Amino acid sequence: QIHLKNYIMAQSTTTQRGTYYISITGLKLISPFHFPKFAFYNAPTMKQANEAKGNIMAEGSYKNGIFHTLTVWEDRKAMTKFMVSGAHAEAIKMWKDVADQESSKVYGYESKEIPDWKKALEIWTANAKSPYRISNKTKERLVSNTSIHITKFLLLFLVPVLFFGTSFLSIHAFDLYGQKAANH
Repeated sequence: QIHLKNYIMAQSTTTQRGTYYISITGLKLISPFHFPKFAFYNAPTMKQANEAKGNIMAEGSYKNGIFHTLTVWEDRKAMTKFMVSGAHAEAIKMWKDVADQESSKVYGYESKEIPDWKKALEIWTANAKSPYRISNKTKERLVSNTSIHITKFLLLFLVPVLFFGTSFLSIHAFDLYGQKAANH
């Protein structure tokens, strides 16, 4: 949902400004194991967007397994300046590592109106393109990396649980200093 205050402020400037630059993004994670890395970069990026010069609105949403952003800018120049700086520039670097590159897409356009989420997602679905061309070698690497993450999870978590039992996971087995806690 668009915050009413931001929506009203933006609408009131429509007649004065003429057009906005609207950016709609969608990122689908390769694997749920990548969520912590995504979240680590997402929070500072959204903060940066909301504080960026020329930004009118920046919001996020999660629909059908895809993390979306809807940002509204005074013009494309303001959006571009944001995109290549700060937290967002760092987040772009990790995109290839965590994003399903066929399902993750971006779309930007000029408009006199700010779309609501329903309209924004329709526009994104109809027009968005992946910012990366994906080679078969890259696809193989992504599948391999996902397999590696699953293997690490199995080795570091499931195998010890199976070998030592569920007491291995007990938070009461050790106190804060790593010493064995007294049996109750």
